[in-house]
Amino acid sequence: MLAPNRSSVTVAVLLQLAAVFWLSAKDPVPVGGKLSLWEVRSGNARIHLLGSVHFLKEDSYPLAKPIEDAVKNAEVVAFETDLEAMSKPEGMMKMLQGGQYPEGKTLAGTLDAPLYARVKKKATAAGLPMELIGGMRPWLVAVTLITMDLQEQGYNPTEGVDHHYHAIAKEAKKRIIGLETVEAQLSFFADLAPADEAAFLSQTLDEMDRLRPLMDQMVTAWRTGDAAGLDKLMNDSLKGQPKLYKRLLVDRNASWIPKIEALVREGRPAVVIVGCAHLVGKDSVVEMLRRKGFTVTQQ
Repeated sequence: MLAPNRSSVTVAVLLQLAAVFWLSAKDPVPVGGKLSLWEVRSGNARIHLLGSVHFLKEDSYPLAKPIEDAVKNAEVVAFETDLEAMSKPEGMMKMLQGGQYPEGKTLAGTLDAPLYARVKKKATAAGLPMELIGGMRPWLVAVTLITMDLQEQGYNPTEGVDHHYHAIAKEAKKRIIGLETVEAQLSFFADLAPADEAAFLSQTLDEMDRLRPLMDQMVTAWRTGDAAGLDKLMNDSLKGQPKLYKRLLVDRNASWIPKIEALVREGRPAVVIVGCAHLVGKDSVVEMLRRKGFTVTQQ
């Protein structure tokens, strides 16, 4: 198990929602290791839960055979939200609208001078003109900077586990469902209070330089199915903010359970693909299903 990590709640939140990991296409499962894949059983019915990695390189596939088989054999594939709707211009517009200040309000006029100067320095270094982000809310600036940093390193959201298997499921004409709406997903950031947003952005800037070594630890935990290690790396710091922890993790996990239960009751092979943070720890989807009497076994 990994040693406890002292990363800030900002990186924890970003990783809850972006679930970013460092993944090598070679030897995806060390000998004797496990996967971030769980089987849920009730009687003769079974489905799978797969921890999602949203940013990967093009050469990251195929993943381990049990993962590939789970998706191949599934008749139904569930994702956190409607990925097709999210990728359409209307979906992108909703995100931009939720992350923009109303007319007359700007980042420069909202943030204190020292924080704005830090944002400007980081954006300039990343080649991001302030004119493009001047009207963005702090949470969207934070996510934009993190995303650009990952893309500069060769990681692409279109190669993420969810998008990869969504394309496969769509091509195979499998039934595809979302566990929550696009609007619900965007609201988790869009509803942040101004002070929380500013703190979120400030801590993101603090943590960006330490993101790479954090990823190295996370990929080891992900590749070996170290659920306890993932819980410490992704969830522990967030637990120090009970309201945020409840909103971003516990409440969302609980809201997904009825839909997952319905999939099991249908008796058709299915796979549910969500961020890894939602599948580890005492408040995870895995533990919620166990408390309801389902047999859940890590693969």
